[in-house]
Amino acid sequence: MEGYSKRNTRHREPGFFYQCNTGLAFTLVFLIALFLNAPQIFAADEGKGRTIAVLPFRIHTVTPLEHLKYGLQDMLINRLEKRGFPVVSPELILKHPEAALELSDNKSIAKTGRDLRADWVAFVSLTQIGQNASLDLKLIDVSEKRQPFLYFLVAENAEILDESMDRLALSIDNSITGIVQI
Repeated sequence: MEGYSKRNTRHREPGFFYQCNTGLAFTLVFLIALFLNAPQIFAADEGKGRTIAVLPFRIHTVTPLEHLKYGLQDMLINRLEKRGFPVVSPELILKHPEAALELSDNKSIAKTGRDLRADWVAFVSLTQIGQNASLDLKLIDVSEKRQPFLYFLVAENAEILDESMDRLALSIDNSITGIVQI
């Protein structure tokens, strides 16, 4: 009986071939996962060459603060340039007939971006709520291959607007390069 049970046993001790097959399986799974995520991994390098058009800010306040419309646009453009993004010049944007209009739908904003030869359009509005200011960013892929990115943040006072522009530039950078922001 003893010899019979050993011959018909399916259990084998892990040997060299078992260890090689397991290692090979893990390596294949890793390579397949890497291959499937390659477009996202290499998108970070590709994203920095994409041109961004920052439209003049839309200002919604009780008191007229129209000077912020272009001042904040310049601040955001400077932050994006520091991060290595090519940016459409504000002068060229202002020459576009629709840049000053109150565009709200994604198709119109994407068309304006295509006219400006940009890959992305940043559409930002500032709304005053008491002493606070709400900044709402809509980042639109002109090719419309990716869904628009929407962000908002609240600045407690005007002194924090400088820091808020840094945060908006970081959000734009992360969206274009594919880095997940938490």
